[in-house]
Amino acid sequence: MTTPSRTRRWTTVAAVFALVLAACATAVEPDEVGEVEFVLTDNSISPGVVKVKAGQKVRFIVRNEGRHLHEFMIGREPHPGVDYLQGDDVYEAFEVDFFDGLEVSVSGGMPMNFEGMEEMEMGGDAGHDEGDGGMEMGGDAGMEMGADAGHDEGDGGMEMGDGEEAPHGAMVMLRPATPGTNEPGETTVIEFTVPEDRVGVWEIGCFQEAGQHYEDGMRATLIVEA
Repeated sequence: MTTPSRTRRWTTVAAVFALVLAACATAVEPDEVGEVEFVLTDNSISPGVVKVKAGQKVRFIVRNEGRHLHEFMIGREPHPGVDYLQGDDVYEAFEVDFFDGLEVSVSGGMPMNFEGMEEMEMGGDAGHDEGDGGMEMGGDAGMEMGADAGHDEGDGGMEMGDGEEAPHGAMVMLRPATPGTNEPGETTVIEFTVPEDRVGVWEIGCFQEAGQHYEDGMRATLIVEA
């Protein structure tokens, strides 16, 4: 005999499975050269669902078309951290980082906490030497931002904090357009080969402003197929 609790459990599983199937049916896939374009606004990430294959080399082009500083992260299990200004628990990152251990090439924006960074090109005025086309970093080189670091959205800049643990997981920060000018928001290009052990459903998110951007709808789904 099926108990009510077991019936509810299977109903929930069926509903989640149906949502995943629907997402697969409407997912955007990389073009013939492996590119997918993402647009970040102040309350969304589009496309909402992207599907890639394990072993596929992909090139994510991410543009900030919002009015605020945004970040691009991929992972699972959003978890609470500490807002050092308010002393409250807030969503700050994913517990499981999609990029953990991957060799990743990032151009533009402000990449942070990538373990296998192949190269980094700083956008805007953040130490970018336009004469030599950027700055290259090898091995496990990267850039860390202290958890209590602040930013001034008025001029699009950031202050790097020290002495505090950096936010968990790899991310790329993108500045917004400069008010009163025709200068667009930052664009970053993230290139990597999707590994076999990342098969499954992942989440894309932005956790700026103590997780408020995530709560406002800045999230999307990444599906990795075998």
